[in-house]
Amino acid sequence: MMILEQLKLKTRQQHARLHQHPLLKGITQSEYSLARYIQLLKAYYEIYSAIETVLLQRQSQFKLDFDYQARYKLPWLYADLTDLKSSPSMIHPTLAKESAGFITTPEQWLGAAYVLEGSTLGASVISTCLQKSLRISPQYAGHFFNAYGLNTSKYWHEYQIFLANQPIVTTTKITDAASQTFDLFNQGLDLYAQ
Repeated sequence: MMILEQLKLKTRQQHARLHQHPLLKGITQSEYSLARYIQLLKAYYEIYSAIETVLLQRQSQFKLDFDYQARYKLPWLYADLTDLKSSPSMIHPTLAKESAGFITTPEQWLGAAYVLEGSTLGASVISTCLQKSLRISPQYAGHFFNAYGLNTSKYWHEYQIFLANQPIVTTTKITDAASQTFDLFNQGLDLYAQ
């Protein structure tokens, strides 16, 4: 079984749980509120800050030939919160500590990156729905869900090729790190849903 198929299979439950989280559930529906959207962006800001900081640091450490800097999503979240006159916060330091703890090998880096890169795939559907329900656009408070815009499929394909071309001895570290990343997302969203 190819690594991408293993990742999908191993993380299916966590992925489904994430889609059912109260901050995400109904995001494509007209009754999704602006207040919930802001809470989601705040949670994502903290989660992405924790994970992307480690990915950027470890990319050079592991000498990975993959430009994650060009895929850095945190500025999009910052722009969205700024558009909505809301401030990002970093009030849960355990998220950063946890991500630094499980992204310690190139394989774990690949697993965490799988979740962050995969998160852009459904973004165009969400972006279209947010435009209708909340008047959020790619230029106003919708930078994050616009993702890479028309290049989203291209960027995902590039990640898949990069993943497939890695000299992988064992896939367990990759799939475990992807699972831990999904768990971190759920944990971070839980903190902001209270």
